[in-house]
Amino acid sequence: MRRSLIVMTAACLALTACDRAAEPELTTTTSGVPEVASSIATETTEAGPDTTAAPETTPTTQARVAVDGYEVQVATTQDEGRVLWVTIAPEDYTDRDLEDFVGGVVDSEDAIWEFHVLDDVAAVDAVRVPEADRTEEEQQLVDDHYLVSVTEGNVVTFRGPFESAGSFVLGS
Repeated sequence: MRRSLIVMTAACLALTACDRAAEPELTTTTSGVPEVASSIATETTEAGPDTTAAPETTPTTQARVAVDGYEVQVATTQDEGRVLWVTIAPEDYTDRDLEDFVGGVVDSEDAIWEFHVLDDVAAVDAVRVPEADRTEEEQQLVDDHYLVSVTEGNVVTFRGPFESAGSFVLGS
């Protein structure tokens, strides 16, 4: 009796193990960005034979790019302080890259009242034209290449392609 109980238990375990082979495995997908990973577990159940499919994933995290210097295109002085229009190299910046950049410049430069950051020299001239007087071409340059500004010495406003990031006060 004891032997038949052992044989039946072994048979049940074997059947259970075979049934689990049809279950999907958990997969981990990592992007090319260091320290970024996501775990995805997907199970698809349809009527009929068991089918499972692992989804294709595309990394959506953008790597941070440090802003490597800037070139002053126009510098003026007002009673409140200096006003600078600068260009930086065109890159795939994030709003955090630009936030770090303007924060560092405002901290390291003396008496900056306004600081305008663009990634195209022609856009500097266009942004200095009053908005009501800009041509369509000038407005397009501003929309595409005016990235961020600092006004009143500490109010950061994202512009153009980063406009959806809004604005904030430095140091708050």
